[in-house]
Amino acid sequence: MIRQFCAHATSEVNSLVKRYASLAFAAAMVLAILSQGVAIAQEPAPKPAPAADAPATAPAQTPAQTGPTEATQAERDALLNERLKQISAKRPQDWSAEVLAERVAIAYRGFNFAQLKKVYNTGREEGRITITTTTGDLGGEYTRRHSTGAKMTLDRVRLDIIFETSPKPESHLRYSLTYNGASVWAAQDQRYTTPDPAAGIAFKASVLNDYTALFRYQDEGATLKRLGVKRLQGIDHEVLEMTRPEIGSMRFFISPKSYKILHIEYDVTLGEGQAPVVFRESYSEWKVLQEVLVPGRRKLRQNDVLVQTIDLNSATYGVTLDDNVFLQL
Repeated sequence: MIRQFCAHATSEVNSLVKRYASLAFAAAMVLAILSQGVAIAQEPAPKPAPAADAPATAPAQTPAQTGPTEATQAERDALLNERLKQISAKRPQDWSAEVLAERVAIAYRGFNFAQLKKVYNTGREEGRITITTTTGDLGGEYTRRHSTGAKMTLDRVRLDIIFETSPKPESHLRYSLTYNGASVWAAQDQRYTTPDPAAGIAFKASVLNDYTALFRYQDEGATLKRLGVKRLQGIDHEVLEMTRPEIGSMRFFISPKSYKILHIEYDVTLGEGQAPVVFRESYSEWKVLQEVLVPGRRKLRQNDVLVQTIDLNSATYGVTLDDNVFLQL
């Protein structure tokens, strides 16, 4: 039964590849996993080398703006309200791109970017991941751990997934995908494996292009540009484009009412000679955790096709993480 499901799922992912001439992170990962699941056992990939240019620990962040980071939430709220009055003295259409970004930070209960970065500096999230295909969903439990670097290219993220490929929990397929601040490595069932190239590219792109990137635009040396109002899924959004020298551009779709980031978009070329793929991640079901807003649900689309849904069950930020989490099994 499992072999039959894997064959059907692999066929479905291959059909997506042919249809869109590229692989999304989710589709590529599932293709790699399921292909290995029905193949003859192969020699494991070598243990990944430590990232030479990644710092052993995340360096202290320099505040991007003045403002208290150790104040109580009541004190921060009072300052937020005062700054909000100052910003609201002008019409939203007259705000600069930088002021719009600051207004977004306030919506996330951050007096400044430094305070938000402190909360998001390290974290552990747990929840459920669902990979979507036209023949059915492949679901499982996931754990995501992250540690920020001086820039997003030096961030480190590890995603551990237990796919429900069998009625028996002990037979579930376990897969890990990690960006260690320099490269992507993978493991399946506690054995190192070589990740699919497209999956590696897409996973790294997902690390570098996240809604929290807007809170770090100054550290990234990025420029911001307002692109006006765009209607998406029947709702008007303020669109803000961020361009980074080493990474390129991404777009934030911001609610003109709540100033939450509802979607981001970025383009990725997953293979030589292929047309860029447009990834759009959507955020909803917001939760207040450790005094800031985080999305309880993320939906990832590739060229407008839903490929992945993540539902957050729990999260803890500002945790201590061993460096080896991102360097080895």
